[in-house]
Amino acid sequence: MARPRAKSRSRRNQRTCAWNVSRTILTTATTLLAVLCLALFGGPVIRGFSLAMLFGLIIGTYSTVYIAAPLVIYTGLKRSGRLVGEESGPAGAAERMP
Repeated sequence: MARPRAKSRSRRNQRTCAWNVSRTILTTATTLLAVLCLALFGGPVIRGFSLAMLFGLIIGTYSTVYIAAPLVIYTGLKRSGRLVGEESGPAGAAERMP
């Protein structure tokens, strides 16, 4: 039986970044709705807090999309925190598995 071709690393990284951007934008939009409701209907006491939250949402979204994602690709980190190419278990563990 022929093995399916492995997806290229760059293609996998592009797909992962696209999913990450999608999740980030959806989460930001949902949180933005709540913060805007606080700013509009919360009164003068909550308004300062909601403006600070709005500022944090914008900075956090920018950081996730334009700084963190390319940094992960550049450093080659995997989800487990190991570098790409590092062994995941004891030496020779992969060779013993059927």
